[in-house]
Amino acid sequence: MNLADILFNAASGGVVGSILHIGTSIFETWRKKKDAEVDVMLMQAKVAAAEKEAAWNAFSKSQENNGSIQIPANASPIMVNVYLAVDAFKGFTRPGITWALLFVLLYVFSVSPVESQKEMLNQIVFGAFTSLFWWFGSRYQKQ
Repeated sequence: MNLADILFNAASGGVVGSILHIGTSIFETWRKKKDAEVDVMLMQAKVAAAEKEAAWNAFSKSQENNGSIQIPANASPIMVNVYLAVDAFKGFTRPGITWALLFVLLYVFSVSPVESQKEMLNQIVFGAFTSLFWWFGSRYQKQ
């Protein structure tokens, strides 16, 4: 083995080592980028889960009384009646408004001329579905 072969082997080993080092560096950079993307996705999922949990906790807290009112123990009989009347009115308001809106829409549609009915059919259907979904669609259910 002569000096040229030794220099060539040393140089080629250095070149191969450099190429492998560059390849390793590129792969490590790519892997770190992918790990960072996964970390970002995990953080976004955790934030979304925390938001949903907070929303459900707030909703559960607002529904703790199950719609029942709490009348103070030392309330006079007149105030008890006022509490009950307000609770009954509160219980009637949403379904009452929904049905009233549907009846108004039906009445306006039925007394209108046929030409007007054709023009306002889309608005009547929109109003009817909006009132129904306002009532039934706002019933939250935890899944």
